[in-house]
Amino acid sequence: MKVRFGEVVLAPGWWTLRCQGDIAELAVFLRSDLDPLVTLAGHDAGRHILFVREKTHWDVEVLIGALPGLYAISCLELVRLTYSETSRRLLSGFSRALTRGGILKRMWALGQRLRSGQAMGLSLAGSPRFSDRQAVRPVSMPYERDPPCTLSARIEEYDQAVIRLEADERLHPEAMSIVNGEFRRNCDLLAIYSDAWVDRLIAPVPAWDPELLEGGVFPDAPVFLRAGTPLSIDGLNRSLGDILREVGPSRSSRISLPLVRGDKPRTRPKSVAMIRRAVVRPLVSAVIPTRYRPDLLDRCLGGLSRQTDYPNLEVIIVDNGSTDLRYEALYKQYTQYLDLRVLRVEEAFNYSRLVNRGVREASGGIIMSLNDDVEAMDPGWLESLVDSALRPEIGVVGCRLLYGDGTLQHGGVTFGIGGVAAHLWKGLSPEEATGNPMVIYPSRRRAVTGACMAFRRNAFDMVYGFDESFAVAFNDLDFCLRLEARGLGILYRGDVVLTHHESQSRGADDASVARRRRLAKEIGLFRERWGVFRSDPYGSQAFDPTRDSGAVYAWLAADWPVRRGMHRPGPVLRDSPKDFSDPPVADPRI
Repeated sequence: MKVRFGEVVLAPGWWTLRCQGDIAELAVFLRSDLDPLVTLAGHDAGRHILFVREKTHWDVEVLIGALPGLYAISCLELVRLTYSETSRRLLSGFSRALTRGGILKRMWALGQRLRSGQAMGLSLAGSPRFSDRQAVRPVSMPYERDPPCTLSARIEEYDQAVIRLEADERLHPEAMSIVNGEFRRNCDLLAIYSDAWVDRLIAPVPAWDPELLEGGVFPDAPVFLRAGTPLSIDGLNRSLGDILREVGPSRSSRISLPLVRGDKPRTRPKSVAMIRRAVVRPLVSAVIPTRYRPDLLDRCLGGLSRQTDYPNLEVIIVDNGSTDLRYEALYKQYTQYLDLRVLRVEEAFNYSRLVNRGVREASGGIIMSLNDDVEAMDPGWLESLVDSALRPEIGVVGCRLLYGDGTLQHGGVTFGIGGVAAHLWKGLSPEEATGNPMVIYPSRRRAVTGACMAFRRNAFDMVYGFDESFAVAFNDLDFCLRLEARGLGILYRGDVVLTHHESQSRGADDASVARRRRLAKEIGLFRERWGVFRSDPYGSQAFDPTRDSGAVYAWLAADWPVRRGMHRPGPVLRDSPKDFSDPPVADPRI
C-alpha cells in the first residue's frame, strides 16, 4: 500500500529514516528532478543514510506492505544527522568499504556523483535478513518449497465471489476482502482477475489487451467470478482469455497484485506463429543517426542489405559530424545495395532533432527510427512491423531487442520502474523469455524504445514529431505518450527480434557530470509534462520499482503468513547489499 506524503525540502547534509510501529517492512521513496528515485528502508532503520549536497525539493511516497491492510506507525521521520553521528557512521562505512575490492572505482563514481549534485546513498551494514552473497538471478534460485499439497483442484466460494484454485495454489489472507470490495463497488462486474506469485516471481497479467486475446495467448491467471451468476458455474473450467472474450472490458477488472500463490504457472505459452506478412508494401524510410562507431553502422547496414527481404526500403543516414574516414567508405559500399542517402548535420547531438531532420528528407509513408547499433537477424522482420504500423488504430510499433549474448534488452517500456520508466525483464535468458507471453508475443504497451520503432508518417505529423526539448532521454517515451493521448495504441511485437548493441556508439548517459545534469533537466521536463508514474496497466504494483529484472518486493514474503503444514516462504530476490548505493534511474537510451 502506497501513501503519498507530498513534498518536503531537505537541507544539505546527511539524512536517515527513523520509524517505530507494528510493521514488518516499510520504505520511503524520494523523487526529485536530479534523482528520480531514492529508496530508504525502514525495517532496518538507520542502516541507510542519504547525502544531499544542495537544498532540494523532494516528492515523498511511503510503501507500507505490498497489500492493503491496517498498520500501526507511531513514528516516521527523516532526521538530519549531527556532525558526530555523521563522522561515526562514515568511518564505519569507509572501513567496511576498504575490505572489499574495487574501492578506487567506487570512490571515483561517488566523486562524479557529488560533482553532479546528485544525492549519494550509503549502506552501512548488511541487512540481518539477507546475506551479502545472495544470488540475484531472477530464476533457478534454490529455496525451500512449501510442502506438496495432496488436494486436487478445488472451488472456493466467499460471499460475492467464487474461484477455482489448482492443487498447489492458495489465496492470500486478504484476497477475498479485496475482491469482495471490488464486486460491491461495481455491480456490473462479472469477473476480476489478478496477478499470481509463481516460483518466487510475479506472473503479471496485463490490462485488457486485444492483441493477446486475438492471438489466443492471453496469460491464464486466477479469476474471481461473481457468485450466483451463470458465468460462475460454467466459467470455472475455462481459461481467463475465454472469459474475457465473453464478458468484455466493461464487465471485467484487474487487480495488479498477486492474490494467489502457486508453485508452477497455470499454463505455458503456446507455440503460435504470430508473424503476419503485409498485404501491401509501402515505401519505408529508415532514419539512422550516427557519428562515432562505423563498425556498428556497418553491421546495421549489413543487416538491412543482407537480412531484410522488404523490397521497398530507403535508408537515410543522419551523419552528426563524423570524422572517421571509414564512414565515407561505408556510404560508398552500401550505396550499391541500398537506396541510401546521407544527410550531414554539423551541430551538437540532439537525437530528437536528428530524427526530425531525417523524417523531413524521407519519402516513405512508413517511418522507422533505427539506432546505428541495432542489427537485423530475420529476413521477415520489417514486413511484420509494417503490417502492424499500417493498422489505423496503432500509433507506434516496437520489437523485441536482444543483447549480443542473446539475453533480453527490450521487451517494451514499463512505467514506474527506476523513478520514471525502464525496460522490464532486462537480462532475461532466451529460455526464460519463452515462458513469458508478454515477452514473446505481440502485446500492448504504453511505450516502446526508439532504438527500433515504426510509425506512419501521418501519425508522426499529428504530434509534430519528436520533441527536441528531449535531446537524448525520454524523447521516444514522450512521442509514444503523445500519440496515446490522441487515441492511438502502442504495440510491442515480441515475435520480431533484432540485436541491440546498446549504448556502444555514444556511451552511457551518466558517464560525466555534464551528461548527468542534462539527464536531470530532461527528467524534470518529463515529470512536469506527464507527472510521476506509479503504476502501469501492463506491469504490476508488486514489481520492485528499484530494479528492472521483474523481481518482486521483499515485503511480499512478510505478507504471506505461516500456516499449519506450510513453511514460511524464504526471502524473495533482492540485490546484494552494497557499500555505496547508486539509486537507479531510467535507461536514458530507451
